[in-house]
Amino acid sequence: MSCVDDLFEKLKAKDLEGLTRSDLKKFEEKLRQERIGRDADSVIDRANELGDEEVILAFREKRQAALNRRAQVRAIQFVQKTFPDDLALGMEAIQVGVNIARKRSKMSADAAARRLFRKYARGVETDLRKADVFEEFRKNVYDREEADALYRLGKGLDTSDIPEPAVKIARVMKKYEDLSRADANAAGAWIANLPGYIISQSHDMFRIRRVDFKTWRDVILPKLDQELTFKEFAHLRLEDAKAYGVQVEKFLNDTYIALSSGVHLSGAGMDSVELPRGVRGIGGDVASRMSASRVLHFTDGLAWFDYNSQFGINNMNQAFLFGLRRMGQNTGLMQVFGPNANANRSAIMATLLRTKDAKQRGRLDTAKKKLMNQW
Repeated sequence: MSCVDDLFEKLKAKDLEGLTRSDLKKFEEKLRQERIGRDADSVIDRANELGDEEVILAFREKRQAALNRRAQVRAIQFVQKTFPDDLALGMEAIQVGVNIARKRSKMSADAAARRLFRKYARGVETDLRKADVFEEFRKNVYDREEADALYRLGKGLDTSDIPEPAVKIARVMKKYEDLSRADANAAGAWIANLPGYIISQSHDMFRIRRVDFKTWRDVILPKLDQELTFKEFAHLRLEDAKAYGVQVEKFLNDTYIALSSGVHLSGAGMDSVELPRGVRGIGGDVASRMSASRVLHFTDGLAWFDYNSQFGINNMNQAFLFGLRRMGQNTGLMQVFGPNANANRSAIMATLLRTKDAKQRGRLDTAKKKLMNQW
């Protein structure tokens, strides 16, 4: 029996008040086990299968609150203990690191991000070389076929008609996408497995701007899985075809405006579109941005690739590595500052500013603007 079965029973019964600190600790331990490969069963996917979105959202909020408190306490204790004579320097140490001889003075969010990306990049190269497909990957020989293979692998479909090197590359890519997702979830995100996921979706606002809405719409609409992309008003498809068409047009027009204006780049990165419908997050911080639902769902890997070739990053492997780097950056930030990194940093700074040492307060106040602009 799983150590989190009691938690699942409480979620099914909508007994959020009955959740204890022990339940949350068991949940985090389960995620850590998944991260190091000891358990292939995703606890987040199991929780999502309970089907009550409001209960899951409330649990996510409760979990994030606990992780945020832990991050604040750890950071404050570290700064006060390691940098008692210079609290401002301590804040800099946990953000970007400082080059002085003090315990854990280089264990910053920035260092964590770089460490994670090195782990992913080195693992990718090692596995590609073992599979004897590194050169094909480096030269982008099978970009379109890789997208096809990734989609099919995620859906559990047959890949026998795809060139073998492309399938080998896709397996390596999927392995490290899954690993980066597990790392992010262990740090505070809530990213469910999405069958058929390829890589972080790219949208080049400059390429999109070159065409008008109707041209963009006519390219993307046949490539979209309409049941998933327009699921919030899918019931209209049979009930009222005209009303359904109006909703589709409005949805796509809103999406076009967001993509062509760069709204989708404002913090969330290039794999989600910040629109009123289709994205569900908590509080607009790191974990919420990473956990946001995909807005545009494509019919298959080839449709995804063809769209991105025209309106996104048309270098498959560059986009893959870019996605891993961004995942590492966000996860490293959460590992140090918690899921709501911005709010936690402000809370940590406010606590440190309560020091009775006037000189320390002055240094912190001076450093505050600089530190707040570092990410």
